[in-house]
Amino acid sequence: MGKDIFFPVARDAEVSCGDDRWCFGYGDKVHVDDRFVAVGGCASNVAVGLARLGIGARVIGEIGGDMEGQWIVDTLAREGVDVASVRTVADAKTDMSMILVDEERGERIIFVNRDVGERFVLTHNDVRDTAWCYVGSLYGDAIEKNMHVIHKMCRETDMKLIYNPGGHNIAHHHDVVADLVHHAHVVFMNKKEAQQVARYFYQEQKTVDSFSEVALVDVLLSHMADDAGIVAITDGKRGAWIGRADTRYHAPTIKDDTVRDTTGAGDAFASGFAGALFAGKPIEECARWGSANGNAVVHDYGAQKGLLTCDIMEKRIRTFYVDKIEQ
Repeated sequence: MGKDIFFPVARDAEVSCGDDRWCFGYGDKVHVDDRFVAVGGCASNVAVGLARLGIGARVIGEIGGDMEGQWIVDTLAREGVDVASVRTVADAKTDMSMILVDEERGERIIFVNRDVGERFVLTHNDVRDTAWCYVGSLYGDAIEKNMHVIHKMCRETDMKLIYNPGGHNIAHHHDVVADLVHHAHVVFMNKKEAQQVARYFYQEQKTVDSFSEVALVDVLLSHMADDAGIVAITDGKRGAWIGRADTRYHAPTIKDDTVRDTTGAGDAFASGFAGALFAGKPIEECARWGSANGNAVVHDYGAQKGLLTCDIMEKRIRTFYVDKIEQ
């Protein structure tokens, strides 16, 4: 949970250094045409996404004792998110990111500064009596302690876990990530993250890199204890692959030449999918809600402005479809 500042940068600021790189020279002064400020971070993005869909959502986290922190809390509260569990740490600074956006491609580079987020400690009381808990990437000195609190609550209560581990946790805390995948009811990952987790399970990098998306879904489902568990793997413009029990689906994206910024598209997919799941929709419709929500946020800067409300969602999903994969 933090403050994001977006700087759209023209393509003439680029130094040629490969298709997947964006380079600037030392001493360069790069002109930007505008700037945009938004609340960001996985927890706040997903909470706002759920609130827009009429689902009660509570954020657990910390802010610094500064204007940015108060602005974040006020913004979330206006969206209908429960902020009662957001704690203020007076001597800390609210986390902040600077995001450079390539307007031509819609891709971005994110510079992250964490302070209060590094100090966050989750307690059992934070998640007591919680029916569903959505957990994204965790950072700071208490990472493993926080992950073990979640593990304990999954084992000892009826709390259901929706897990979206980031690359940092997968790379540095793979044992605990694997344990939380085992206890999760729903797992969201992008393809690269799914490959990293599968690589840990199999210890064979060459084999895992050749796995199809369906094979990656199979791997994750096979390590989940819940027979009704759900896995969704996203891969940008190629769409998402979803699995539950013996059924597999592909939810393609729609052709869109108006992409401005892809920040938060994964969080939007997750909140759309989860919102439909909480509303009792079948898994195919959950995938359509996720796809529509993910597509909706890429036309504006920031991860929250384009998030859909229920009435707009019902109209948008008509343009999205899901293919059942025969096995």
